[in-house]
Formats: sequence, structure tokens, C-alpha cells
Amino acid sequence: MEKTTLLTWVLIGFGVFTQVALSFIKVPHGKTAKGHFLSGFGPSLPSSTAWIIMESPVVFWCVFYIIYACVLNGNVFYRLGNVVQLLFLFVHYVNRSFIFSRKLVHANHVPFITYFLAFIFCMINGYLQSYYLMVESEPIPFKLDLKFLLGAGLFLLGFSINVKCDHMLINIRQKKKAEEQKYVIPHGFLFEYVTCPNYFGEVVEWIGWTMLCGFSIPSLAFAFYSFSYLTFRSNQQYQWYIERFPTFSKLNRKRIYPYLY
Repeated sequence: MEKTTLLTWVLIGFGVFTQVALSFIKVPHGKTAKGHFLSGFGPSLPSSTAWIIMESPVVFWCVFYIIYACVLNGNVFYRLGNVVQLLFLFVHYVNRSFIFSRKLVHANHVPFITYFLAFIFCMINGYLQSYYLMVESEPIPFKLDLKFLLGAGLFLLGFSINVKCDHMLINIRQKKKAEEQKYVIPHGFLFEYVTCPNYFGEVVEWIGWTMLCGFSIPSLAFAFYSFSYLTFRSNQQYQWYIERFPTFSKLNRKRIYPYLY
């Protein structure tokens, strides 16, 4: 329990640090990375490679601890409910590491400081969530109760929003590259309401996953970090559009949460 408590506080600390730091510093990421003063710290990598490095540690920890728990208990059904909870996390990060990353052939390079910090975070978070669910928490059976259905529904809704909006952005990037266009304002679907609906979808995912996990402290810490980071990243993206497109503010789009922020 001491290990889990310590790592949980580390995640919460990341969240607090994120809220404070991103209020003053724009972290180099995507189209905002070009010319950033932190971009020269270490070698940059193609986005497709960087995303595998950043996100795959969670996939590794999920697989490792599912196998570990099965060997330890000699029966996967002993923790079937825990396995199902962890599989939702696994699905998200398999998509980000090995499916989403393959579509980023026309994306900007990712600065070292960005993928290095993301790798460290995913190593810690992947270990914490996997270890807690498969070793430290109470074994639970799998059952289709209201908590599971609501949590799974929210997760799948957020996941579908995230994937669809990422796909739309990738299509815009590929078209821009093929026609040698400049950046354009995305339109359609939730882009009519917020600047970063892909981030909004991911926040919804982790709210649902936290519900699936019974609002465990580690899952709450992860949701808090995601909320902190993605909310401030959306503000960075919003400001980028304001600076690049003088008419963007007239669209009355929020940053990440429809009708709210």
C-alpha cells in the first residue's frame, strides 16, 4: 500500500505541477513546437516513433501484470473483474501506441523534452494502475451492474469522440501536406463547439474509467492529471488559433468543454 500511495501522490503532484507550469510555460507539442526554446533539448523524433515510445509503457505494464496475476493465482477468473477494468486502459493505449501513431506520417517531429516526460509519466502511471488492479486491490468478479454499464458507456463514448476527432485532424494534415496548404481551422462534428474535442473525448474516457474502477484513488489521481494537462493544453491550442486566425474568436468555440470552457 505504501508504494501505491507514494505513486498516487506523485501523479497528483504531476497534476498540480501541470496546472502551475502550463500557466507560464508553453510545452512544445505538435504545431506549437516549432521554434520553441525547449525543442533543442535532445534529439527530436518523427511523431509515429515518438508516440510509440511515449505510450507503449502502459501496454507493457498491463500485459505484464495480467500475466503475473494469472501465474500467481493460477486462474484468470480469480480477478476477472480487475482484468476487465485494466483492459479498458489497455485498449486506449494500444490505439495510441500502435494504431494512431501509424497515421502520423505527415506530422511534425516531437521534441525530446516532450516524449521523454511523457514516457516517464506513462511508465509511472502504467505501473501504478496495473499493479493496483492486479495485485493490491481486492479481487472482484465481473458483473454487468449499473456502475459498470455507466462507466463503460462513458469510456466508449469518450473513446469514440477521441478517435473520430483525431482522424479528422489527421485527414486535414494529410490534405494540407498533399496540396502544400497552410494550416486551416477544423470544421464539423464537435469542432463546431470546442477547439479540442479530441481532448474532451479523452477526459470523458477517464471519467468513465474511474467509475469502472470504483473511484479508486489511483484512477482518480490519473483522471485528475488528465483533466489538468488536457485542459491547459487546450488553452494553448486555443491561443494558437487566436494568434494565427484573426477571425477564430468569432466562431465562439470553447477550448475543450462544450458551452463551459
